[in-house]
Amino acid sequence: MVQLLENATTGLAGSSLPAPEPLAARVALAAHGLTLSYGGTRVLADVDLDVPTGAVTALVGPTGCGKTTFLRSLNRMNDRVPGFRLSGSLELFGEDLYDGRSDPLVVRRRVGMLFQRPNPFPLSIRENVVAGVKAHRLARRSELDSIAEERLRQVGLWEAVSDRLGTSPFRLSGGQQQLLCLARALAVSPEVLLLDEPTSSLDPVSTAAVEEMLASLVPDITVVIVTHNLAQARRLADHTAFFHQGRLVEHGPTVRLFEDPSEEATRQYLSGRFG
Repeated sequence: MVQLLENATTGLAGSSLPAPEPLAARVALAAHGLTLSYGGTRVLADVDLDVPTGAVTALVGPTGCGKTTFLRSLNRMNDRVPGFRLSGSLELFGEDLYDGRSDPLVVRRRVGMLFQRPNPFPLSIRENVVAGVKAHRLARRSELDSIAEERLRQVGLWEAVSDRLGTSPFRLSGGQQQLLCLARALAVSPEVLLLDEPTSSLDPVSTAAVEEMLASLVPDITVVIVTHNLAQARRLADHTAFFHQGRLVEHGPTVRLFEDPSEEATRQYLSGRFG
């Protein structure tokens, strides 16, 4: 038995097989020399950033620094903007997101997005949750009810809406609407979830509910969040990237970046001197 175990853990030449790569060491999204522009206006220049798998990465910086443009490029939302141009590369688990073989619809299923303000569809609560599942034909019709319940339970909405699944989502509070949109995003089982200021229009109680939900998603889902709330970035993020004047100034583990930034611009921003 001992010999069998030894054989199972050694290669043909007798050397040990390499240990599996730790989940946190893998890269979910990678930007290399990324430059983004609208028409003749350059928004971001020469961004190099690796987003680790199974963690929360926060993008921070003053208004107009390019962080939201960068975020929207990660699932090709900027494709629809007239004059949008991209050079360099963006990769999702090693696959070029912008080569000719990449289907934007498939990308947006793999990389979901939650926007600054809740945007429920003009459908029932149930139909909102399963809209993406139906559009991508990810499940049989008989499975849709269970999917809706599972995702609504996951975001903590089931008890509040289980008796009115056929009603309009616009009767829900702002925080509940945002959780509903999160349930809709999760229903298609994305690998990455992007969030653009997801709690900026919510009250403190709703903000806490959304933050708690986001924290529970990792390490199963990689989360990238744009936020102006530095306290939120510090609470939620494992890694933080600071953008300023169209450039990525600095990035690294959140604790290190907040407590001992390498760049003076980072130090000034985090201390509230601008932004």
